Amino acid sequence: MLCFKNVDRKLFNIIYLGICFMILFTSEFAAFNMQKILISSIEDEKENFKVDGYTINGLVYTVYSVSLWLAPAVISLAGLRMAMVYSATGFMLYLLAYAVEEMWVIYLAAMLCGMCSAVIWTAEGRYLISNSEPKTITRNVGVFWLLFSSAQFYGNIFTYSQLEGKQFLDRQTRRKIVYVLSGIAGTSILSFMFLRPIKKEIPLPRDKPVEALKKTWSVFTSRTMVFLSIAFCYTGLQQAFATGVYSSTIGFTMQFGKHSKELVALSGIFMGIGEIVGGVFQIMVGASLSRLKYGRSIIFVLGVISELISYSLTYINLPNSAVFGNTDDKAIIENSAMIAMIGSFLLGLSDSFFNTQNYSIIAATFPTKSAQACALYKFIKCVSVSVGFYSTSHLGLHTQLMILAPAAITGASAYCTIDRKVTNIKWNIYNIQKASKKIENARQTDSRNSSSGTWL
Repeated sequence: MLCFKNVDRKLFNIIYLGICFMILFTSEFAAFNMQKILISSIEDEKENFKVDGYTINGLVYTVYSVSLWLAPAVISLAGLRMAMVYSATGFMLYLLAYAVEEMWVIYLAAMLCGMCSAVIWTAEGRYLISNSEPKTITRNVGVFWLLFSSAQFYGNIFTYSQLEGKQFLDRQTRRKIVYVLSGIAGTSILSFMFLRPIKKEIPLPRDKPVEALKKTWSVFTSRTMVFLSIAFCYTGLQQAFATGVYSSTIGFTMQFGKHSKELVALSGIFMGIGEIVGGVFQIMVGASLSRLKYGRSIIFVLGVISELISYSLTYINLPNSAVFGNTDDKAIIENSAMIAMIGSFLLGLSDSFFNTQNYSIIAATFPTKSAQACALYKFIKCVSVSVGFYSTSHLGLHTQLMILAPAAITGASAYCTIDRKVTNIKWNIYNIQKASKKIENARQTDSRNSSSGTWL
């Protein structure tokens, strides 16, 4: 605590929140990154085990998206801290389900994971925005995202050490990975218990569940949210590809030889590095961006450019059939692990840009309804993630990339349109206030001069 002695309360809350999420998602990121590989290895050993990894991920996000409608109500009843504690417990149980290796247990745990995800991310958004001001929101989101994103690095380093030199995943290694990751998730439960309450939460009256649901619907049907949905939909599609598809396609590409499975974890590490670089970059330029009229749009467009480069590299470096399972098919060029890792880095970098700027525009457009807006952002995003995962089982890698590329451009256009509208209103108000201040100062000067003249 001594190292945070000179840190203001709100920034400390953001840092501690980031640490809690870093611990929890050290396990979750590693598990999601290699989930398809994990399930395929169980299928190879058990004849009656018929579970599709992409379908499981789709189920998680389907339940997630539905549960988001009720998440604000749950948070109103349980409070922010306990809502996160209960959710972290659900994540741990989800990981332990893979040690049981039974179909019904994994499907049930996936549904539990979806419900807990809805609650914890809605609570996180409310906590983060409540501890931020307009001038600090970009910095605070960057700080949180930097700590949260580093979880990709730690968890995947462990799985890399376990998968090194393996072309196939054996049961002993698989269970060791599951138990260690579950233990890390259990540690996060304790960390969430010490999360400090926010000052804003005390005077604000808690909405009743029905009232919270009505507020959520009013935000959802607003014109601004409808337009932002286009950008949020793309954010969901790219998340499905980055977190659940891309690394698996590397692992299924047998042209990489005995290193194919360890490259799955290495891909997650490079995504984590990209996330960290993105977070650090936004922290460093946060003050400068706040002075730019369209700072949010600049970062979002940079993210789209990074993804388009990654999609292009992936198209030529990995075979079209790599999403379906182990394949000996060749890519357009000779498979390169270095190019694959560059693609991972760019996906992590752009994901960091998208998530921070999405929160930033939510804070700017819905400052008094942050819980509802965050829940809807996650709802729209999760529906898109679900669609992305369900379609992965039927669409080749190259087909997916040809869908993602134009979707990225469309999403950026929608985001920039809303950002321009919100920013213009903000700057007009600022200019009016500035002009009014000048007029008031001029009047005071004239009044002093008049009084001086009368006395003379």
